[in-house]
Amino acid sequence: MITKDNLKKLLSTLTFEQNDNIFTKQFDDIGASLKVDFEKQKLIYPEDKGLIINERQTCDFSHNENFVVFECVKFYLRTYICF
Repeated sequence: MITKDNLKKLLSTLTFEQNDNIFTKQFDDIGASLKVDFEKQKLIYPEDKGLIINERQTCDFSHNENFVVFECVKFYLRTYICF
């Protein structure tokens, strides 16, 4: 299960780059990025590239399912948009 206790390790495994308390995964092909801000406990999606957030509560650390959704979006961006 993905929790906030093991999220940093997962992000490193998924090749996110760490800069202080923010982890970023850049998708150069589409000029978008996913970010995790540990200080603010926020999951940041590329809304400026057209990704629509239907429920804002999925953008925080309040539920472990939010981390799974975030990882699925990362997989989607990498698999279906970048290739």
